[in-house]
Amino acid sequence: MKAKKFINKILSIVLCFGLIVAFVPQSIAVDTETEGSLSAVIDTGREITLYDKDNDTYYEIWNADQLYAFAQIVNSGNTALNVELLLDITVNSNVFDSTGNLVSDTSALRSWIPIGKNGVEYQGDFDGQNHTISGLFCNDTQLEKTGLFGIIGANSKVHSLTVADSYFYGEKETGAIAGRVASGLIENCFNENTTVEGPYEVGGIAGDAYRGEIKNCGNNGTVLGGDFTGGIIGYTSGAVIGCYNTGKIGSDKCFGGIVGTNDGTVSRCYVACEIIDLGGYGKTIVEQNYNIIENCYFIPKDSFTVAAPSDNNVTNTESKTAESFASGEVCYLLNNGSSTPIWYQTIGENALPTFSGHTVYNVENCSGGAYSNSSVAGEHTYIDGVCAVCSGYESAVKVDGAYSIGNKGQLLWFAQEYNKGNLGSSANAVLTADIDLSGHNWTPIGTSSRKYYGIFDGQNHSITGFTMHITSGGYYGLFGFANGGGITVIKNFSISGEVTTAFTKSEDSWYGVIGQSDGGATISNVHSSVNYTAGDTYTKKFVGGIVGQTGDITIERSSFSGTIDLGASAVDCVGGIAAYSYNGKTVTINGCGFYGTINSDYTGGASQIGGILGYYNGENGRNLTFSNNLSAGTITMNGATDKAGALVGVLKNYTEAQAAQKLTNIYYFSTLPSCSSVSLSATVVDQEQLSSGEVAYKLQGDNTVQLWGQDIDNGKPKQALPSTNGGKLYYADICGATYGYSNKADTVGHSFINHVCAFCGAYPSPDITNTEYIISNVGELLWLQNAVNNKMSFYNLPIRLANDIDMNPGYEFNYDGTAWYNGELVTSGWLEWTPIGTDLAPFKKAFNGDYHKIKGVHISSPESKYIGFFGCANGATIENLIITDSYIGGMQCVGGICGQAENTNIYNCGNEGYVSASQSFVGGICGYEPMAVDIESPVTSVNNCYNTGEITGDSFVGGIVGNSIYFKVNNCFNTGTVFGTGSYDSPIAPAYSGNISNCYYLATEETDDSDATTYKTAEQFASGEVAYLLQKGNTEQVWGQDNNREGTIPTFDTTTLYKAVKIGDTGNFSVSNIGDTNGDREVDVTDYQALVNTALAGEHDQIESASYDDIIKYDLDGNGYLNVIDASIMERVLSGHTVVDVYAVGDYDMNGVAFEEADILLMEEAIKSPEAMTTQQKYACDLNADGTINDADKALLDVK
Repeated sequence: MKAKKFINKILSIVLCFGLIVAFVPQSIAVDTETEGSLSAVIDTGREITLYDKDNDTYYEIWNADQLYAFAQIVNSGNTALNVELLLDITVNSNVFDSTGNLVSDTSALRSWIPIGKNGVEYQGDFDGQNHTISGLFCNDTQLEKTGLFGIIGANSKVHSLTVADSYFYGEKETGAIAGRVASGLIENCFNENTTVEGPYEVGGIAGDAYRGEIKNCGNNGTVLGGDFTGGIIGYTSGAVIGCYNTGKIGSDKCFGGIVGTNDGTVSRCYVACEIIDLGGYGKTIVEQNYNIIENCYFIPKDSFTVAAPSDNNVTNTESKTAESFASGEVCYLLNNGSSTPIWYQTIGENALPTFSGHTVYNVENCSGGAYSNSSVAGEHTYIDGVCAVCSGYESAVKVDGAYSIGNKGQLLWFAQEYNKGNLGSSANAVLTADIDLSGHNWTPIGTSSRKYYGIFDGQNHSITGFTMHITSGGYYGLFGFANGGGITVIKNFSISGEVTTAFTKSEDSWYGVIGQSDGGATISNVHSSVNYTAGDTYTKKFVGGIVGQTGDITIERSSFSGTIDLGASAVDCVGGIAAYSYNGKTVTINGCGFYGTINSDYTGGASQIGGILGYYNGENGRNLTFSNNLSAGTITMNGATDKAGALVGVLKNYTEAQAAQKLTNIYYFSTLPSCSSVSLSATVVDQEQLSSGEVAYKLQGDNTVQLWGQDIDNGKPKQALPSTNGGKLYYADICGATYGYSNKADTVGHSFINHVCAFCGAYPSPDITNTEYIISNVGELLWLQNAVNNKMSFYNLPIRLANDIDMNPGYEFNYDGTAWYNGELVTSGWLEWTPIGTDLAPFKKAFNGDYHKIKGVHISSPESKYIGFFGCANGATIENLIITDSYIGGMQCVGGICGQAENTNIYNCGNEGYVSASQSFVGGICGYEPMAVDIESPVTSVNNCYNTGEITGDSFVGGIVGNSIYFKVNNCFNTGTVFGTGSYDSPIAPAYSGNISNCYYLATEETDDSDATTYKTAEQFASGEVAYLLQKGNTEQVWGQDNNREGTIPTFDTTTLYKAVKIGDTGNFSVSNIGDTNGDREVDVTDYQALVNTALAGEHDQIESASYDDIIKYDLDGNGYLNVIDASIMERVLSGHTVVDVYAVGDYDMNGVAFEEADILLMEEAIKSPEAMTTQQKYACDLNADGTINDADKALLDVK
């Protein structure tokens, strides 16, 4: 080491007195356009950027502005651009009125300019990914080539796209997808309710095609034209293959169902459209044919004529009836026996061929027809287990003694076959999947003459779409009548749906999930949310949420949460779990809950209504065991004589003492008594007891089998009510009281789930010292928000951030409020922020961000005022805070840091996210300062702040503040885009009134010379010049810059490590103190002399040490040593011939990109021996900016 120093010293002495050869560092070329992005100014005047985020060579489009930007980019000459749609897009939502006609006033509609035009043909790949673009409006009588695309050319492909609810009118060549197809391909594209109109060459998909191909496309819109009008295309000399027209078509001249005039090939198409009589005439497939039509079919219409049979170019083209289409015949003919069919049809379900579904074969189907979806004669075509042809059901297979039921048809089959007696005297079944019974009026399993016996195990699956329409007496439910016989168990499923009645006379009826059950059956873990609605006023005998009428039975761990609306029907007995139990039968109801609604408007007599049990008849015996039950639903009645109880309607032949022996540990939430006929030992509970877990814990009691629980703090969504399937509860030490109820046996204090205490709803309190509150996470920010907005009392101490905080980890927000989450575009799922401070409760304290960043703030309140991370501040100080990667959107008074600030100081803050107002007063830092009465000069100061985000609004839109009349704005800069659709926008602050000083914005030329701000180019920002000028406006160190690579901007620097310095009178600048050996912020001959002297001495304390904060001023080549080369570089710097390249912290390999994987791996190894690093390498590794390499940097690197 000593030898190395000695050699360097000798070399320096020799060279200092010799001829110095100039050292000029190589410049690095960087593209001026960010890789993977393209920008364009669209019709609104706003600049919109497209990105290729996944680097698959396809730019992503997910909103209307990006679609317009794409059109602008293509029409400007970038014709080979590939794009993909990520979401459905609506441009205008009101192109048509309620009658389907174009709205009379189209002035408010956003007009569309087609993609591609004469001389500019689109030549890329437009992948719609099966999304829909709606509400396009283009009405230009002078425009040729009109549609979503004007022209698609050679090598182009537009596919997997629907254009819906749109309107196009063009002078020539008009179609929903494209005006002209010139050698390109349109595939799997559809016109849905879109009108295309024009006098010449009009088609549902395209106006005309020269050598281009339209394949597997369909029109279900309206086509109105003159000459050359077709359902798919007006004119083609290319190919139209596998297309359909089911829309509307009309012409005042002539038209064809598929093509107006054909000079190419039309093949495998069909027409089933409507005709609009405009005075013209048409032909079914092609109006004028000069080439080939083959294998096309149509449903005849009076206005259509058929192509002449003598035309030898027309083959296998003929009319077919609607019945022929529905039978599958046409689908089969369209495929023409191809091994790779393009047409499909589910016979019995689809009336016309489609592009998905089942293949059609020319074999006898299960109903004897000539076409089938099976290649084997007579086989069924099952859709969810129901044959689409004959409506037969798929058989369930018996496995290990039980029928395995995995779809709707198999459950229908089980009911049918059991009721026929084909499954024997008993039958077991298990559900292997959730079942959707939608579209089928259910016939119950089991009747009075063939009662159900067996084990039915839902295996915790759900049955949805359960539908019954009851018109006469009988036993109704999923099961009509089930008998125990020592074997019957119905268990483990939930069921939802709708049951209605339309009786024509009074008849006895029994309804529940099981209409009636006798003989000791067990109903376990069955949960119903089926709604029962009486559509007549005739008597409903027994209606229960789970069972209508019972004999001997056990009902356990079951619940009802639907609605039983009896209207004015005469009712005998109704119960949330069971309606009626007769003749003193042995009935056990244990661990059951009623959460639903029972309503009766009957006024003609008494009805027995109970939340759990309507009526227990103990006349012949008292054998009811009723325990661990909860009634938390609602019972409403208009009948004065109704006998209703929250738990039991009527308990006949029981005394209070007798009831107390068998009806135990029961609770209810109601204004009703527990029972109408006898007082029960039941406990009335309130909502707090229910939501806290207390009731669930007590319901469980000493039961060894888990009956009740509640999700409180186990990470699942919190349950407001006890549940038979909720988490187990413990009586534990919790917050707010000595003990409470938790899903954790060892809970102590608060249990925070998603930043909120699951017990008390509180947010985690920040740490507090004698001098400040210290906030370190999202929950503590929510605590502050809640305390301020609800005017809660807390100490008048400053608030400080201890670290960076990510409000929504994994989310990357877009300018329209959508987000990327783990690589997928999403429109919800994040934490929505409510601003700190309101107009009635403004923030009034001091908030110090300590130069930390709050990332991922999302606010979408387009109808609200005072929107920002802080909403309203009055008499506050907000400093040293950066909001980044955020979306903050409101109506008025919107800012990245604060929406409205009165008599407030905002210092050293930055916004690096999107800020948007639907109306006025929006700024990157603050939106508005209210007019102060009797105050002549501004009282709110915005000092040393910056914005790099996009700021948009109507009027009064500023990069820093929304107006400058009531703000003092000093030492600020803006590099973000500022866009206002109305009046007054400015890169710093609109409505200038002399209150701005020393502020700068990014531009290539002066944009506003009246607001005392100065434009600077990107090169000036990167050089350090702006950082230097900003710092000149301060007496204490605030601004610096850590590198001078392209695109770099000033940064906050309180350490002085990154000071920007002026290089003599050269007009150049340096960053990170380089060259400024005496620290006076200017590099001059004094610094040069100091460098030479130090190099000659060959000594510096930081050579081969872990530190660099001083040697970096001298070591201009960054190699870790001082010698004549550094002096040579200094001489060149002072003469203005060069500047020293400084690379960013984290850019270890100096390739212009920091913290790449290669950088991190190199730094991880190098940091083990900091004394062996060069000065540049130390600089790259100094992650905490303290001027030395130590364990703190290692810890931060570990995070990376």
